[in-house]
Amino acid sequence: MARPGKTLEFHRDMKFVIAMAFGLPAQPLHREKTSLFKRKNIEEICNTKTKNEIIECARLAPSATNSQPWYFIVAENEIHTYCVKPNIFTAVLYKKINKIDIGIALCHLWLAFLKEGKNIEFYSNQEEERKAPRSYYYIVSLREKNFCDKFLQ
Repeated sequence: MARPGKTLEFHRDMKFVIAMAFGLPAQPLHREKTSLFKRKNIEEICNTKTKNEIIECARLAPSATNSQPWYFIVAENEIHTYCVKPNIFTAVLYKKINKIDIGIALCHLWLAFLKEGKNIEFYSNQEEERKAPRSYYYIVSLREKNFCDKFLQ
């Protein structure tokens, strides 16, 4: 994992969180086919077996060490997001990284919905916290934002 060298100076009140690479790539920047991505099958990251373009966008999202720590439960009008619980050996390394990975996958979901012309909202669903799949913990839920609700309140 990338870490800053001792020669780099940081603002004293800030902690190092993540490194990002900048520059020209040694290989082609974009993959030509989705089959070139090393990703989990849809069944491993979602409760639905049918191909879903929205979930496919999250499936192709980058993650640290290609771990894809997310799991989605697609319900009628919402998607519930969960993160894998790290075990005692991986907790130190993956606890922070998994949160960043989940954020990236959720951003991919949000962008996929925007592309479909749908405005979504993120919300917390306490009931889903209790129904988390084994070895996962609840993160957040998504649903299409209904503009009429704002006017009726």
